[in-house]
Amino acid sequence: MASTELVRLEATSRDGSGKEAAKRLRNQGFALGIIYGLDKGSRPISIAARHLKKTLHTAGGKHLIEVTVDGGKAEPVMLLEVQRNPVTREVLHIDLKRLDLTKADEFEVVIHFVGKAAGIKAGGRLNIVEDTVLIKCLPTVLPDEIQVDISALEIGDALYARNLVLPDGVTLLTEHNAMLANIAAPEAEEVEKPKEEEVVEGVEAEKAEEEEEKEEEES
Repeated sequence: MASTELVRLEATSRDGSGKEAAKRLRNQGFALGIIYGLDKGSRPISIAARHLKKTLHTAGGKHLIEVTVDGGKAEPVMLLEVQRNPVTREVLHIDLKRLDLTKADEFEVVIHFVGKAAGIKAGGRLNIVEDTVLIKCLPTVLPDEIQVDISALEIGDALYARNLVLPDGVTLLTEHNAMLANIAAPEAEEVEKPKEEEVVEGVEAEKAEEEEEKEEEES
C-alpha cells in the first residue's frame, strides 16, 4: 500500500513552449512534465532526467509521490502517465495530478493475477478480460495493486469484480458483475481434411481398379 511518507521529486518551472523549447531542454538532460488538479490550474515543469529516473526507481510501483517546484512547498501528486522514448526508454514527459490527502478520490488500480488455475493444469487457458478496476479511497490507503488468487478456477469458471477482496477503506466503483477473467476450455484439435485433388485422385484410382476387375471377369 501507499504510504504517507512519499518519495520526493524536485522540479523547476518551465516557461518555454513548443517543440524547439522541449528539444532544447531534453538535449540539456531534462525531462518535461505538467502538474494539474485541485482547481489550481496547470503548471509546466522540467525535471533533471537523472533525478527523475532515480525517483521513479525508488517509488517502484507506487502511484504517489511528492513534488516541490522551484524549492517551494511540497505537494502530494499522483503519477498518471509516463511517456518514454520507444527505443532508449528514456522518460520524455510525465503527468502529475495534485491530491488532497484528506479527501477520497477515484483511482484506477492494476489487478495482479497470482497462482496457476486448476483449469489451466487441465488444459484450459486463461483469458484476461480486464486487468484494472476503478476504486475510491483516500490517497493514503491507495493500494499499489490488487492481488487475486486464481488457483481454484476450473475450466468454465470466471472471476468477477465482485470477487475481489479489497483493503479496508477502499470502495469498488467498477460494475460488480464485470468479468475480469475466465478459464476457457481447450480448443478442439482440427482433423486435417484431405485436399480436393487428393480426393479426386482417390476416386479415380478406385474407378480404375473396378474397371480392371470387370475386364478380368469378362475375359
